[in-house]
Amino acid sequence: MNTVIDNFNIHVATSINELDADLWNQKIGFNHAAKSHQFLQIIESSFPARQYFYFSVYSATDNSKPIALFFSCQYRHDLFQGAQGLTESCINGVRHLLKNFGAISIAMTGNPECHSQTWWFDDQAITESQFFSLSTQCLEQHHPKAWLLIVRDFMIQSNSDSHFYDLKSKFGHFSFTSLHPIAALSIGDQSAESHKSRLKRNYRRLIRKSLTDLTQQQYRVERQLDFSQLVDTFYSLYLNVHHRAQEYVREPFPKSFLLDLAKNPFSEATVIYDDDSRVAAFTISIFSSTIYNPYIFGTREIKPDDPNFYYALMWFDLENACHRRMTHMDMGITNYFPKQNFGAELLPLAMAVSVRKPFRWLSTLIAKALAEPQPPIRSGLK
Repeated sequence: MNTVIDNFNIHVATSINELDADLWNQKIGFNHAAKSHQFLQIIESSFPARQYFYFSVYSATDNSKPIALFFSCQYRHDLFQGAQGLTESCINGVRHLLKNFGAISIAMTGNPECHSQTWWFDDQAITESQFFSLSTQCLEQHHPKAWLLIVRDFMIQSNSDSHFYDLKSKFGHFSFTSLHPIAALSIGDQSAESHKSRLKRNYRRLIRKSLTDLTQQQYRVERQLDFSQLVDTFYSLYLNVHHRAQEYVREPFPKSFLLDLAKNPFSEATVIYDDDSRVAAFTISIFSSTIYNPYIFGTREIKPDDPNFYYALMWFDLENACHRRMTHMDMGITNYFPKQNFGAELLPLAMAVSVRKPFRWLSTLIAKALAEPQPPIRSGLK
C-alpha cells in the first residue's frame, strides 16, 4: 500500500517480512539485537493480535531508496493489569457485563519490547521536523481506532536540553513525558575483572559474596547456546518474576517467544543450577556485534539462605559480554539500584503523547499520569 503525505511518498507494509532485512538492519537494527529484522519477526509472531505497520519514506522525485524508516503497532492496554485481591475480583465482576472495561487502544511508534530509538531518517534529505510530522500523521491515519497515540523513545540529555525543547515545539498537540531510563554499561575493551576493579569497594564485595555463596552451596553455572529443552522450566521461573513486577507492569511474553529466541543465533542463556541439577535462576541474553542485552530473567522462589542470584547473573552476563568482545551492555529498564552498583549509567528517555479528538484536551493530563518516576542519579564507579 502506498500513500503521499507532505509531498513524500510512503510505502506501507503490514509485516516486517515485507521489508528487506539487510536494509532494515543497516539503518536501524545494526547495533542492537532487539531492533533487528529477525527479532521483530519474533515479536510479530508472539503478539499476533496487534496491528503492525512499517513505513518506508521516499522523496517525491526518487523512489529508488528510502530516506526514512519507522514502524508502529497498535494493541489493547489493560489499565488494571497487575491488579490483585479484592480489586482484581471487582474488575473481573464488571467485565462479565462490560468485556473491555478498563482497556484502551494504544498506537505507538516502535513497540513495548524495544526500549530505544526504533526509527531512522537521512537528515540530508528530510528534516527532523518533517520526519516527526510524518510519524504523527501516519499514526493518526493508519490507526484510526486508537484512543491514545505515542511517539516514543527520544534519547535526551535532560529536560533542560535545548534540543529537547526544540523537539517539543515540533509536535503541536502532542505532550511530552518521561519513560523509564535505560541502564547502560560501557565496557570498551576491558575484561570483566578490569571492570570490577573500577567499582566502589562495597559493590565489589557484593559481587564477591554472591559468587562465594554460589560456590559454597554447590551451585554451578553454565552458558547455553541451545536452551530449547529448558524453555518449559525457564518459563515458569520467568512468570514467577513477572507476576511480582511493580516498576513496569506489562503483559507477559508467551512461551513461544522463548522458544523462538532459543532457535536464533543472537541469543544465549546463562543458567544457575542447584546441587540437585535443578534450574535456580537464569537469564536469556540477546546480542549484536557491539551490544549485549540480558533480556529475560527468571528465578525460583527465593529462600532466606539463597545466594544473590541477580548479582551473580549480572556478573556472569558481564563475563559473557566481554568474552564476545562486546563494547556495551544494555541492562534494560527497572531495578536500577543493583545495575548502578555495577557501574551502569541511566540514559533518559521521553515520549510524545496525544489523545484522539474529541478528547485531545486530555493529552496533558494523560502525559502527566504516564510519566515514569525517575530514579536518583548515582554511580557505582570509584
